[in-house]
Amino acid sequence: MRSGDWGALVNPAKAYLSLFNDIEEAPAHTRIGQWLGDDIAEVAHAGFETFLMLDSPEPTAQQIAESIAEGKHYEAAYIIVAALAERHRKEVGFDDLTDERLMAGLFELRHSRIDDHAGILGLTEAVEASIQIRGGWQGAMKLYHEPQLLLRRERVDGLYSLMHDQSNITMTTQLAAEWLERFPDLPIGPEIELVDRLIRSGRFDELRRILALRCASMDEERRRTWVAIGVIVDFHASVTQLVARPIEPELLWHIRNRISHRNNDDTDVHLNAAQSEWMINTFRPLWPMVHRPSGTSSGNANSWDASSFIVRLIRRLGNDTSDEAIDALARLRDTPVDGYSEEVKVVIAEQKRIRVEATYVSPTLAVINAITRNLAPVSLVDLQTLVIEELAIAQAKIRSDDAESWRGFYDDKSNPFVEERCRDHLLGLLRQGASGFAFDPETHVAADKEVDITCSAGTLRIPIEIKGQWHSELWTGSDRQLDALYTPDWRAEGYGIYLVLWFGEQEQATKRLKSPGRHDPLPKTADELKQMLIAKSRSARESRVAVFVLDLVRSIPC
Repeated sequence: MRSGDWGALVNPAKAYLSLFNDIEEAPAHTRIGQWLGDDIAEVAHAGFETFLMLDSPEPTAQQIAESIAEGKHYEAAYIIVAALAERHRKEVGFDDLTDERLMAGLFELRHSRIDDHAGILGLTEAVEASIQIRGGWQGAMKLYHEPQLLLRRERVDGLYSLMHDQSNITMTTQLAAEWLERFPDLPIGPEIELVDRLIRSGRFDELRRILALRCASMDEERRRTWVAIGVIVDFHASVTQLVARPIEPELLWHIRNRISHRNNDDTDVHLNAAQSEWMINTFRPLWPMVHRPSGTSSGNANSWDASSFIVRLIRRLGNDTSDEAIDALARLRDTPVDGYSEEVKVVIAEQKRIRVEATYVSPTLAVINAITRNLAPVSLVDLQTLVIEELAIAQAKIRSDDAESWRGFYDDKSNPFVEERCRDHLLGLLRQGASGFAFDPETHVAADKEVDITCSAGTLRIPIEIKGQWHSELWTGSDRQLDALYTPDWRAEGYGIYLVLWFGEQEQATKRLKSPGRHDPLPKTADELKQMLIAKSRSARESRVAVFVLDLVRSIPC
Protein backbone atom coordinates (compact mmCIF):
# COMPACT_ATOMS: atom_id res chain seq x y z
CA MET A 1 0.00 0.00 0.00
CA ARG A 2 2.78 2.44 0.93
CA SER A 3 4.58 1.69 -2.36
CA GLY A 4 1.65 2.96 -4.40
CA ASP A 5 0.03 -0.30 -5.53
CA TRP A 6 -3.27 0.75 -7.04
CA GLY A 7 -5.02 -2.52 -6.14
CA ALA A 8 -4.28 -1.98 -2.46
CA LEU A 9 -5.16 1.71 -2.55
CA VAL A 10 -8.37 1.89 -4.56
CA ASN A 11 -10.73 0.91 -1.73
CA PRO A 12 -9.14 3.30 0.79
CA ALA A 13 -9.46 6.00 -1.88
CA LYS A 14 -13.15 5.16 -2.27
CA ALA A 15 -13.56 5.38 1.50
CA TYR A 16 -11.81 8.77 1.47
CA LEU A 17 -14.27 9.94 -1.21
CA SER A 18 -17.33 8.66 0.70
CA LEU A 19 -18.20 5.95 -1.81
CA PHE A 20 -18.93 3.35 0.91
CA ASN A 21 -22.30 3.55 2.62
CA ASP A 22 -21.21 1.94 5.89
CA ILE A 23 -18.84 4.76 6.83
CA GLU A 24 -20.37 7.45 9.01
CA GLU A 25 -20.34 11.09 8.00
CA ALA A 26 -16.91 12.51 8.78
CA PRO A 27 -14.28 14.77 7.20
CA ALA A 28 -12.68 13.09 4.18
CA HIS A 29 -9.22 12.65 5.73
CA THR A 30 -10.66 10.79 8.76
CA ARG A 31 -12.82 8.29 6.89
CA ILE A 32 -10.13 5.67 6.24
CA GLY A 33 -9.14 5.70 9.92
CA GLN A 34 -12.76 5.31 10.90
CA TRP A 35 -13.01 2.31 8.60
CA LEU A 36 -9.60 0.59 8.90
CA GLY A 37 -7.91 2.31 11.82
CA ASP A 38 -5.56 5.25 12.04
CA ASP A 39 -2.36 3.27 11.38
CA ILE A 40 -3.60 1.90 8.07
CA ALA A 41 -5.04 5.29 7.24
CA GLU A 42 -1.58 6.86 7.63
CA VAL A 43 -0.09 4.25 5.31
CA ALA A 44 -2.90 4.74 2.78
CA HIS A 45 -2.36 8.52 2.72
CA ALA A 46 1.34 7.96 2.09
CA GLY A 47 0.45 5.48 -0.65
CA PHE A 48 -1.82 8.03 -2.34
CA GLU A 49 1.13 10.43 -2.62
CA THR A 50 3.43 7.66 -3.90
CA PHE A 51 0.90 6.67 -6.56
CA LEU A 52 0.58 10.30 -7.65
CA MET A 53 4.35 10.60 -8.11
CA LEU A 54 5.01 7.30 -9.99
CA ASP A 55 7.40 7.63 -12.93
CA SER A 56 5.16 5.63 -15.27
CA PRO A 57 1.69 6.46 -14.02
CA GLU A 58 -1.50 4.73 -15.04
CA PRO A 59 -4.05 5.77 -15.90
CA THR A 60 -2.64 8.72 -17.78
CA ALA A 61 -4.61 11.87 -18.52
CA GLN A 62 -4.93 10.66 -22.12
CA GLN A 63 -6.30 7.30 -20.96
CA ILE A 64 -8.81 8.93 -18.63
CA ALA A 65 -10.02 11.26 -21.41
CA GLU A 66 -10.41 8.32 -23.80
CA SER A 67 -12.23 6.24 -21.18
CA ILE A 68 -14.73 9.09 -20.67
CA ALA A 69 -15.31 9.19 -24.43
CA GLU A 70 -15.88 5.42 -24.46
CA GLY A 71 -18.19 5.45 -21.44
CA LYS A 72 -15.69 3.58 -19.27
CA HIS A 73 -14.00 4.44 -15.99
CA TYR A 74 -10.59 3.90 -14.34
CA GLU A 75 -11.16 3.33 -10.63
CA ALA A 76 -7.49 4.13 -10.05
CA ALA A 77 -8.41 7.73 -10.89
CA TYR A 78 -9.97 7.90 -7.41
CA ILE A 79 -6.48 7.51 -5.95
CA ILE A 80 -5.26 10.54 -7.91
CA VAL A 81 -8.16 12.62 -6.60
CA ALA A 82 -7.56 11.48 -3.00
CA ALA A 83 -3.87 12.38 -3.27
CA LEU A 84 -4.68 15.83 -4.67
CA ALA A 85 -7.30 16.34 -1.96
CA GLU A 86 -4.73 15.64 0.78
CA ARG A 87 -2.29 18.12 -0.77
CA HIS A 88 -5.08 20.68 -0.95
CA ARG A 89 -6.08 20.07 2.69
CA LYS A 90 -2.50 20.38 3.92
CA GLU A 91 -1.92 23.41 1.68
CA VAL A 92 1.12 21.71 0.17
CA GLY A 93 0.20 22.88 -3.32
CA PHE A 94 0.82 21.29 -6.70
CA ASP A 95 3.98 23.01 -7.90
CA ASP A 96 6.09 19.82 -8.00
CA LEU A 97 3.51 17.86 -10.01
CA THR A 98 3.68 17.47 -13.77
CA ASP A 99 1.05 18.99 -16.03
CA GLU A 100 0.00 15.48 -16.95
CA ARG A 101 -0.77 14.48 -13.32
CA LEU A 102 -2.77 17.62 -12.74
CA MET A 103 -4.74 17.01 -15.94
CA ALA A 104 -5.42 13.41 -14.92
CA GLY A 105 -6.89 14.59 -11.64
CA LEU A 106 -8.80 17.41 -13.34
CA PHE A 107 -10.42 15.07 -15.85
CA GLU A 108 -11.74 12.77 -13.12
CA LEU A 109 -12.98 15.74 -11.10
CA ARG A 110 -14.54 17.42 -14.13
CA HIS A 111 -16.34 14.28 -15.25
CA SER A 112 -17.51 12.79 -11.94
CA ARG A 113 -17.59 15.84 -9.64
CA ILE A 114 -16.58 13.36 -6.96
CA ASP A 115 -15.27 16.22 -4.81
CA ASP A 116 -18.83 17.52 -4.44
CA HIS A 117 -20.02 14.08 -3.37
CA ALA A 118 -17.12 13.73 -0.93
CA GLY A 119 -17.60 17.20 0.53
CA ILE A 120 -14.12 18.39 -0.45
CA LEU A 121 -14.48 22.11 -0.97
CA GLY A 122 -12.45 24.03 -3.55
CA LEU A 123 -10.43 21.11 -4.94
CA THR A 124 -11.54 21.39 -8.57
CA GLU A 125 -11.05 25.15 -8.52
CA ALA A 126 -7.55 24.78 -7.07
CA VAL A 127 -6.49 22.26 -9.72
CA GLU A 128 -7.98 24.37 -12.51
CA ALA A 129 -6.19 27.48 -11.23
CA SER A 130 -2.86 25.66 -11.11
CA ILE A 131 -3.20 24.47 -14.71
CA GLN A 132 -4.25 27.91 -15.89
CA ILE A 133 -1.30 29.59 -14.15
CA ARG A 134 1.02 27.21 -16.00
CA GLY A 135 -0.59 28.15 -19.33
CA GLY A 136 -1.86 24.63 -19.91
CA TRP A 137 -5.61 25.24 -19.89
CA GLN A 138 -6.15 25.14 -23.64
CA GLY A 139 -4.11 21.96 -23.97
CA ALA A 140 -6.09 20.39 -21.13
CA MET A 141 -9.42 21.26 -22.73
CA LYS A 142 -8.32 19.87 -26.09
CA LEU A 143 -7.13 16.65 -24.49
CA TYR A 144 -10.36 16.25 -22.51
CA HIS A 145 -12.90 16.98 -25.25
CA GLU A 146 -11.33 15.81 -28.50
CA PRO A 147 -11.67 12.05 -27.86
CA GLN A 148 -15.42 12.59 -27.38
CA LEU A 149 -15.67 14.70 -30.53
CA LEU A 150 -13.71 12.11 -32.48
CA LEU A 151 -16.15 9.38 -31.43
CA ARG A 152 -19.11 11.63 -32.37
CA ARG A 153 -20.65 11.47 -28.91
CA GLU A 154 -24.20 12.85 -28.83
CA ARG A 155 -23.39 14.48 -25.50
CA VAL A 156 -19.86 15.79 -25.08
CA ASP A 157 -19.15 16.01 -21.37
CA GLY A 158 -18.15 19.51 -20.28
CA LEU A 159 -18.64 21.14 -23.69
CA TYR A 160 -21.54 23.35 -22.63
CA SER A 161 -19.60 24.70 -19.64
CA LEU A 162 -16.52 25.29 -21.77
CA MET A 163 -18.38 27.16 -24.50
CA HIS A 164 -20.03 29.40 -21.89
CA ASP A 165 -16.85 30.08 -19.93
CA GLN A 166 -16.82 33.88 -19.74
CA SER A 167 -13.26 34.00 -18.41
CA ASN A 168 -11.72 32.30 -21.46
CA ILE A 169 -13.84 33.52 -24.37
CA THR A 170 -10.92 34.08 -26.76
CA MET A 171 -9.60 30.57 -26.19
CA THR A 172 -12.97 28.84 -26.38
CA THR A 173 -13.87 30.73 -29.55
CA GLN A 174 -10.61 29.58 -31.11
CA LEU A 175 -11.31 25.99 -30.09
CA ALA A 176 -14.86 26.16 -31.47
CA ALA A 177 -13.61 27.28 -34.88
CA GLU A 178 -10.88 24.64 -34.90
CA TRP A 179 -13.19 21.79 -33.89
CA LEU A 180 -15.90 22.69 -36.42
CA GLU A 181 -13.32 22.38 -39.18
CA ARG A 182 -11.57 19.28 -37.83
CA PHE A 183 -14.79 17.41 -37.05
CA PRO A 184 -17.18 18.17 -39.95
CA ASP A 185 -19.71 15.44 -39.13
CA LEU A 186 -20.53 16.08 -35.48
CA PRO A 187 -23.96 15.27 -34.04
CA ILE A 188 -26.27 18.27 -34.00
CA GLY A 189 -25.99 18.90 -30.23
CA PRO A 190 -22.21 19.40 -29.96
CA GLU A 191 -22.11 21.14 -33.33
CA ILE A 192 -24.66 23.73 -32.19
CA GLU A 193 -22.67 24.43 -29.01
CA LEU A 194 -19.61 25.24 -31.12
CA VAL A 195 -21.59 27.28 -33.64
CA ASP A 196 -23.30 29.30 -30.92
CA ARG A 197 -19.92 30.16 -29.39
CA LEU A 198 -18.77 31.62 -32.72
CA ILE A 199 -22.06 33.48 -33.22
CA ARG A 200 -21.92 35.01 -29.74
CA SER A 201 -18.32 36.03 -30.38
CA GLY A 202 -19.21 37.59 -33.73
CA ARG A 203 -16.81 35.33 -35.62
CA PHE A 204 -18.88 35.32 -38.79
CA ASP A 205 -15.91 34.99 -41.16
CA GLU A 206 -15.05 31.58 -39.69
CA LEU A 207 -18.68 30.49 -39.86
CA ARG A 208 -18.97 31.58 -43.50
CA ARG A 209 -15.92 29.49 -44.33
CA ILE A 210 -17.29 26.47 -42.45
CA LEU A 211 -20.73 26.97 -44.00
CA ALA A 212 -19.20 26.64 -47.47
CA LEU A 213 -17.62 23.31 -46.46
CA ARG A 214 -20.78 21.71 -45.11
CA CYS A 215 -22.24 19.18 -47.52
CA ALA A 216 -25.87 19.29 -48.58
CA SER A 217 -26.47 15.62 -47.69
CA MET A 218 -27.49 16.01 -44.06
CA ASP A 219 -30.69 15.31 -42.16
CA GLU A 220 -33.49 17.90 -42.15
CA GLU A 221 -32.85 19.16 -38.63
CA ARG A 222 -29.18 19.77 -39.28
CA ARG A 223 -29.87 21.28 -42.72
CA ARG A 224 -32.29 23.82 -41.25
CA THR A 225 -29.75 24.69 -38.59
CA TRP A 226 -27.13 25.55 -41.21
CA VAL A 227 -29.68 27.49 -43.27
CA ALA A 228 -30.39 29.53 -40.14
CA ILE A 229 -26.68 30.05 -39.59
CA GLY A 230 -26.38 31.27 -43.17
CA VAL A 231 -29.16 33.82 -42.66
CA ILE A 232 -27.25 35.18 -39.67
CA VAL A 233 -23.67 35.19 -40.97
CA ASP A 234 -24.06 35.36 -44.77
CA PHE A 235 -27.43 37.01 -45.19
CA HIS A 236 -27.57 38.12 -48.80
CA ALA A 237 -26.10 34.93 -50.27
CA SER A 238 -28.32 32.71 -48.11
CA VAL A 239 -31.52 34.62 -48.88
CA THR A 240 -30.73 34.43 -52.59
CA GLN A 241 -30.52 30.65 -52.30
CA LEU A 242 -33.74 30.48 -50.28
CA VAL A 243 -35.70 32.13 -53.08
CA ALA A 244 -35.47 28.91 -55.08
CA ARG A 245 -37.73 26.97 -52.70
CA PRO A 246 -40.62 27.72 -50.34
CA ILE A 247 -39.62 28.87 -46.87
CA GLU A 248 -40.34 26.26 -44.22
CA PRO A 249 -42.21 27.63 -41.19
CA GLU A 250 -39.92 25.54 -38.96
CA LEU A 251 -36.93 27.63 -40.05
CA LEU A 252 -38.12 30.33 -37.64
CA TRP A 253 -37.30 28.14 -34.63
CA HIS A 254 -33.79 27.46 -35.88
CA ILE A 255 -33.05 31.14 -36.40
CA ARG A 256 -34.60 32.02 -33.04
CA ASN A 257 -32.53 29.43 -31.23
CA ARG A 258 -29.31 30.72 -32.76
CA ILE A 259 -29.84 34.38 -31.93
CA SER A 260 -31.68 34.09 -28.61
CA HIS A 261 -30.86 32.89 -25.14
CA ARG A 262 -31.86 29.28 -24.57
CA ASN A 263 -34.28 30.07 -21.75
CA ASN A 264 -36.16 33.04 -23.19
CA ASP A 265 -36.75 35.05 -26.34
CA ASP A 266 -34.49 37.97 -25.44
CA THR A 267 -32.38 38.50 -28.51
CA ASP A 268 -28.69 38.20 -27.73
CA VAL A 269 -27.21 38.39 -31.24
CA HIS A 270 -27.41 41.61 -33.22
CA LEU A 271 -29.36 41.52 -36.48
CA ASN A 272 -29.14 44.42 -38.87
CA ALA A 273 -32.25 46.15 -40.19
CA ALA A 274 -32.26 44.18 -43.45
CA GLN A 275 -32.14 40.84 -41.62
CA SER A 276 -34.89 41.81 -39.20
CA GLU A 277 -37.10 43.12 -41.99
CA TRP A 278 -36.64 39.95 -44.05
CA MET A 279 -37.46 37.72 -41.10
CA ILE A 280 -40.57 39.70 -40.18
CA ASN A 281 -41.79 39.83 -43.78
CA THR A 282 -41.01 36.15 -44.36
CA PHE A 283 -42.57 34.66 -41.25
CA ARG A 284 -45.55 36.95 -40.53
CA PRO A 285 -47.68 35.22 -43.21
CA LEU A 286 -46.42 31.77 -42.15
CA TRP A 287 -47.14 32.43 -38.47
CA PRO A 288 -50.24 34.68 -38.18
CA MET A 289 -50.59 36.60 -34.93
CA VAL A 290 -51.70 34.34 -32.08
CA HIS A 291 -51.82 35.55 -28.50
CA ARG A 292 -50.68 33.31 -25.66
CA PRO A 293 -53.71 31.55 -24.18
CA SER A 294 -54.60 31.91 -20.54
CA GLY A 295 -53.71 29.05 -18.27
CA THR A 296 -50.76 26.71 -18.47
CA SER A 297 -48.99 25.68 -21.66
CA SER A 298 -45.98 23.58 -22.51
CA GLY A 299 -43.09 23.83 -24.92
CA ASN A 300 -41.56 26.85 -26.63
CA ALA A 301 -42.46 26.08 -30.24
CA ASN A 302 -46.16 26.93 -30.19
CA SER A 303 -47.87 29.30 -32.60
CA TRP A 304 -47.97 32.01 -29.93
CA ASP A 305 -44.24 31.56 -29.35
CA ALA A 306 -43.69 32.29 -33.04
CA SER A 307 -45.86 35.40 -32.81
CA SER A 308 -44.02 36.53 -29.70
CA PHE A 309 -40.68 36.18 -31.47
CA ILE A 310 -41.87 38.14 -34.51
CA VAL A 311 -43.19 40.90 -32.25
CA ARG A 312 -39.85 41.01 -30.45
CA LEU A 313 -38.09 41.46 -33.79
CA ILE A 314 -40.44 44.34 -34.63
CA ARG A 315 -39.78 45.98 -31.27
CA ARG A 316 -36.05 45.52 -31.58
CA LEU A 317 -36.17 47.17 -34.98
CA GLY A 318 -37.99 50.06 -33.31
CA ASN A 319 -35.16 50.47 -30.81
CA ASP A 320 -32.79 51.01 -33.73
CA THR A 321 -32.93 54.67 -34.76
CA SER A 322 -30.75 54.28 -37.86
CA ASP A 323 -32.07 55.39 -41.24
CA GLU A 324 -32.13 51.76 -42.38
CA ALA A 325 -34.34 50.69 -39.47
CA ILE A 326 -36.71 53.63 -39.98
CA ASP A 327 -37.11 52.79 -43.66
CA ALA A 328 -37.57 49.08 -42.87
CA LEU A 329 -40.40 49.79 -40.43
CA ALA A 330 -42.05 52.09 -42.95
CA ARG A 331 -42.04 49.27 -45.51
CA LEU A 332 -43.38 46.81 -42.94
CA ARG A 333 -46.19 49.23 -42.17
CA ASP A 334 -47.09 49.53 -45.86
CA THR A 335 -47.54 45.78 -46.41
CA PRO A 336 -51.09 44.36 -46.51
CA VAL A 337 -52.78 44.63 -43.12
CA ASP A 338 -52.45 41.61 -40.81
CA GLY A 339 -52.29 40.83 -37.11
CA TYR A 340 -48.88 42.46 -36.77
CA SER A 341 -49.76 45.77 -38.48
CA GLU A 342 -50.92 47.53 -35.33
CA GLU A 343 -47.75 46.53 -33.49
CA VAL A 344 -45.66 47.98 -36.33
CA LYS A 345 -47.54 51.30 -36.11
CA VAL A 346 -47.06 51.47 -32.34
CA VAL A 347 -43.35 50.74 -32.70
CA ILE A 348 -42.95 53.42 -35.38
CA ALA A 349 -44.46 55.99 -33.02
CA GLU A 350 -42.17 54.86 -30.21
CA GLN A 351 -39.15 54.90 -32.53
CA LYS A 352 -39.93 58.50 -33.45
CA ARG A 353 -40.04 59.42 -29.75
CA ILE A 354 -36.70 57.70 -29.12
CA ARG A 355 -35.10 59.50 -32.05
CA VAL A 356 -36.43 62.87 -30.95
CA GLU A 357 -35.14 62.30 -27.42
CA ALA A 358 -31.75 61.21 -28.75
CA THR A 359 -31.36 64.33 -30.87
CA TYR A 360 -32.89 66.79 -28.40
CA VAL A 361 -30.65 69.70 -27.49
CA SER A 362 -31.63 71.93 -24.59
CA PRO A 363 -32.32 75.53 -25.68
CA THR A 364 -29.55 78.02 -25.07
CA LEU A 365 -30.04 81.16 -23.00
CA ALA A 366 -30.17 83.14 -26.25
CA VAL A 367 -33.04 80.99 -27.51
CA ILE A 368 -34.95 81.32 -24.24
CA ASN A 369 -34.40 85.08 -24.28
CA ALA A 370 -35.66 85.31 -27.87
CA ILE A 371 -38.81 83.37 -27.00
CA THR A 372 -39.67 85.35 -23.88
CA ARG A 373 -39.06 88.73 -25.54
CA ASN A 374 -40.58 87.80 -28.93
CA LEU A 375 -37.28 88.50 -30.68
CA ALA A 376 -36.10 87.23 -34.08
CA PRO A 377 -35.48 83.45 -34.21
CA VAL A 378 -32.03 82.33 -33.09
CA SER A 379 -32.20 78.66 -34.17
CA LEU A 380 -33.44 76.70 -37.16
CA VAL A 381 -36.13 75.08 -35.02
CA ASP A 382 -37.38 78.55 -34.09
CA LEU A 383 -37.34 79.68 -37.71
CA GLN A 384 -39.13 76.53 -38.85
CA THR A 385 -41.82 77.08 -36.21
CA LEU A 386 -42.19 80.72 -37.20
CA VAL A 387 -42.68 79.86 -40.90
CA ILE A 388 -45.30 77.25 -40.02
CA GLU A 389 -47.13 79.92 -38.01
CA GLU A 390 -47.02 82.30 -40.98
CA LEU A 391 -48.36 79.56 -43.25
CA ALA A 392 -51.17 78.96 -40.75
CA ILE A 393 -52.04 82.67 -40.92
CA ALA A 394 -52.13 82.51 -44.72
CA GLN A 395 -54.34 79.41 -44.44
CA ALA A 396 -56.73 81.29 -42.15
CA LYS A 397 -57.02 84.12 -44.66
CA ILE A 398 -57.84 81.67 -47.43
CA ARG A 399 -60.45 79.85 -45.32
CA SER A 400 -62.08 83.15 -44.36
CA ASP A 401 -63.07 83.44 -48.04
CA ASP A 402 -60.89 86.51 -48.52
CA ALA A 403 -61.05 86.86 -52.31
CA GLU A 404 -57.64 88.48 -52.49
CA SER A 405 -56.16 85.50 -50.64
CA TRP A 406 -57.55 82.54 -52.59
CA ARG A 407 -58.10 84.00 -56.07
CA GLY A 408 -54.39 84.00 -56.87
CA PHE A 409 -54.33 80.18 -56.86
CA TYR A 410 -57.00 79.70 -59.60
CA ASP A 411 -57.35 80.82 -63.20
CA ASP A 412 -60.58 82.29 -64.59
CA LYS A 413 -61.84 78.77 -65.40
CA SER A 414 -61.55 77.65 -61.78
CA ASN A 415 -58.52 75.50 -62.55
CA PRO A 416 -55.47 75.61 -60.27
CA PHE A 417 -52.54 77.63 -61.52
CA VAL A 418 -49.17 75.96 -62.05
CA GLU A 419 -46.88 75.68 -59.03
CA GLU A 420 -44.75 78.73 -59.91
CA ARG A 421 -47.79 81.02 -60.16
CA CYS A 422 -49.17 79.65 -56.87
CA ARG A 423 -45.76 80.12 -55.24
CA ASP A 424 -45.54 83.76 -56.27
CA HIS A 425 -49.02 84.50 -54.92
CA LEU A 426 -48.25 82.71 -51.66
CA LEU A 427 -45.06 84.74 -51.30
CA GLY A 428 -47.17 87.88 -51.38
CA LEU A 429 -49.37 86.56 -48.58
CA LEU A 430 -46.40 85.54 -46.46
CA ARG A 431 -44.61 88.84 -46.89
CA GLN A 432 -47.62 90.73 -45.55
CA GLY A 433 -46.76 89.66 -42.01
CA ALA A 434 -42.99 89.34 -42.34
CA SER A 435 -41.01 91.31 -39.75
CA GLY A 436 -37.40 90.53 -38.96
CA PHE A 437 -37.20 87.79 -41.57
CA ALA A 438 -37.44 87.59 -45.37
CA PHE A 439 -39.10 85.24 -47.88
CA ASP A 440 -37.27 84.87 -51.20
CA PRO A 441 -38.08 82.78 -54.31
CA GLU A 442 -35.74 80.52 -56.28
CA THR A 443 -32.82 80.78 -53.87
CA HIS A 444 -29.52 79.02 -54.56
CA VAL A 445 -28.54 76.80 -51.64
CA ALA A 446 -26.17 73.83 -51.13
CA ALA A 447 -24.25 72.70 -54.25
CA ASP A 448 -25.84 75.64 -56.13
CA LYS A 449 -29.23 73.90 -56.09
CA GLU A 450 -32.29 76.14 -56.49
CA VAL A 451 -35.16 75.79 -54.01
CA ASP A 452 -38.67 77.24 -54.46
CA ILE A 453 -38.65 79.56 -51.41
CA THR A 454 -36.34 80.31 -48.52
CA CYS A 455 -37.05 82.18 -45.31
CA SER A 456 -34.05 83.97 -43.80
CA ALA A 457 -33.41 85.54 -40.42
CA GLY A 458 -29.83 86.70 -39.98
CA THR A 459 -27.55 83.78 -40.85
CA LEU A 460 -30.42 81.29 -40.53
CA ARG A 461 -32.14 80.19 -43.71
CA ILE A 462 -34.72 77.44 -44.11
CA PRO A 463 -35.62 75.95 -47.51
CA ILE A 464 -39.28 75.53 -48.49
CA GLU A 465 -40.07 73.07 -51.29
CA ILE A 466 -43.51 73.44 -52.91
CA LYS A 467 -45.40 70.67 -54.68
CA GLY A 468 -48.83 70.79 -56.24
CA GLN A 469 -51.01 67.78 -55.48
CA TRP A 470 -50.55 66.60 -59.08
CA HIS A 471 -46.74 66.56 -59.03
CA SER A 472 -45.15 63.24 -60.05
CA GLU A 473 -42.78 63.41 -57.05
CA LEU A 474 -45.43 64.44 -54.53
CA TRP A 475 -44.92 61.37 -52.32
CA THR A 476 -41.11 61.32 -52.45
CA GLY A 477 -40.13 64.98 -52.76
CA SER A 478 -39.69 65.51 -49.02
CA ASP A 479 -36.82 63.02 -48.82
CA ARG A 480 -35.44 62.75 -52.35
CA GLN A 481 -35.48 66.46 -53.15
CA LEU A 482 -35.86 68.71 -50.11
CA ASP A 483 -33.89 66.61 -47.62
CA ALA A 484 -31.36 65.26 -50.11
CA LEU A 485 -30.59 68.49 -51.97
CA TYR A 486 -31.59 71.54 -49.94
CA THR A 487 -31.48 70.88 -46.19
CA PRO A 488 -27.72 70.05 -46.30
CA ASP A 489 -27.11 73.78 -46.89
CA TRP A 490 -24.95 75.08 -44.03
CA ARG A 491 -27.50 77.75 -43.15
CA ALA A 492 -30.32 75.17 -42.97
CA GLU A 493 -28.55 72.68 -40.67
CA GLY A 494 -30.70 69.80 -41.93
CA TYR A 495 -34.09 71.51 -41.47
CA GLY A 496 -36.72 72.33 -44.08
CA ILE A 497 -40.43 72.71 -44.86
CA TYR A 498 -42.34 70.60 -47.37
CA LEU A 499 -45.32 72.63 -48.59
CA VAL A 500 -48.04 70.88 -50.60
CA LEU A 501 -50.92 72.63 -52.36
CA TRP A 502 -54.20 70.74 -51.88
CA PHE A 503 -57.00 71.45 -54.35
CA GLY A 504 -59.09 68.34 -53.70
CA GLU A 505 -61.02 66.74 -56.56
CA GLN A 506 -60.29 68.27 -59.95
CA GLU A 507 -61.88 67.71 -63.35
CA GLN A 508 -58.70 68.64 -65.20
CA ALA A 509 -56.66 65.43 -65.42
CA THR A 510 -53.31 67.21 -65.12
CA LYS A 511 -54.31 68.74 -61.78
CA ARG A 512 -55.68 65.65 -60.08
CA LEU A 513 -54.03 64.23 -56.98
CA LYS A 514 -51.04 61.98 -57.66
CA SER A 515 -51.83 58.45 -56.45
CA PRO A 516 -49.73 57.27 -53.49
CA GLY A 517 -49.62 53.74 -54.85
CA ARG A 518 -51.75 50.81 -55.87
CA HIS A 519 -52.46 49.58 -52.34
CA ASP A 520 -52.95 52.96 -50.65
CA PRO A 521 -56.29 54.80 -50.57
CA LEU A 522 -56.44 58.37 -51.81
CA PRO A 523 -56.65 60.98 -49.04
CA LYS A 524 -59.94 62.85 -48.95
CA THR A 525 -58.86 65.90 -46.94
CA ALA A 526 -55.81 68.10 -46.56
CA ASP A 527 -55.18 66.68 -43.10
CA GLU A 528 -55.30 63.08 -44.39
CA LEU A 529 -52.81 64.04 -47.09
CA LYS A 530 -50.50 65.57 -44.48
CA GLN A 531 -50.56 62.45 -42.30
CA MET A 532 -49.86 60.20 -45.28
CA LEU A 533 -46.97 62.40 -46.43
CA ILE A 534 -45.42 62.32 -42.96
CA ALA A 535 -45.82 58.54 -42.77
CA LYS A 536 -43.97 58.10 -46.08
CA SER A 537 -41.16 60.57 -45.30
CA ARG A 538 -38.22 59.63 -43.11
CA SER A 539 -37.08 63.25 -42.72
CA ALA A 540 -40.59 64.24 -41.61
CA ARG A 541 -40.80 61.39 -39.10
CA GLU A 542 -37.46 62.53 -37.71
CA SER A 543 -38.94 66.03 -37.23
CA ARG A 544 -36.26 67.68 -39.36
CA VAL A 545 -38.69 68.46 -42.17
CA ALA A 546 -42.08 69.94 -41.30
CA VAL A 547 -44.95 69.07 -43.65
CA PHE A 548 -47.62 71.71 -44.28
CA VAL A 549 -50.57 71.09 -46.60
CA LEU A 550 -52.20 74.33 -47.72
CA ASP A 551 -55.93 73.67 -48.14
CA LEU A 552 -57.05 75.55 -51.28
CA VAL A 553 -60.32 73.71 -51.89
CA ARG A 554 -63.16 76.07 -52.87
CA SER A 555 -66.70 75.30 -51.72
CA ILE A 556 -68.22 77.62 -54.33
CA PRO A 557 -67.27 78.16 -57.97
CA CYS A 558 -64.62 80.75 -58.64
